[in-house]
Amino acid sequence: PTANPTNTAIAPTATKTPVPPTATPTKTSVPPTATATSTPSSVACSANLISNPGFESDTTGTHPAGWSGSGWVGGEYNGFNTQDGVKFAYVSGNHWMWVAVPSTVGKSYQAIFYSGSHIPNPSQQVRLPFYDASSNVLAQSSHTIVADMEVLGEFGGPYTLELGPAPSGTTELRLEVTDGGNNYAKIDGVCLRETMT
Repeated sequence: PTANPTNTAIAPTATKTPVPPTATPTKTSVPPTATATSTPSSVACSANLISNPGFESDTTGTHPAGWSGSGWVGGEYNGFNTQDGVKFAYVSGNHWMWVAVPSTVGKSYQAIFYSGSHIPNPSQQVRLPFYDASSNVLAQSSHTIVADMEVLGEFGGPYTLELGPAPSGTTELRLEVTDGGNNYAKIDGVCLRETMT
């Protein structure tokens, strides 16, 4: 049997919050206003802030266009199905990938996506954080990847993360994926949109 996915909003602590390599790790200073849910959503994605949600305009074996970090584009193969077209994106080897969009105070967002790994581990995550101009994480919502693609033969999901309204000082929203040093973290069919202005 597969485990039920659980998503948790990460509460601020006195320790440093891990952030992607180009951001300076800093202390979380504002309580998260996140509500994470693992309930699948069948809502069509209107006003998607991701221009290539299924990675179909990318070439297999290259970095996904519009994303930063160390992500790669893979393709569907025998015994494994993608969710949106025939391509997907992934990280491995203790890396991150992320897409960033400008954000301002008071806006709320929703991310809907499919995710999976061949050896699921609690360190494999999809995160939706707000950053300020100094790359401090102000609030975030996270999803732990639990879908075992060796068992399912496909991605798990769709999963939903919600975050907002953006606290004072917010300048950027990111959708981040990390393998946390364990196997692969894969993502496909990404929808990121504003839910309130």
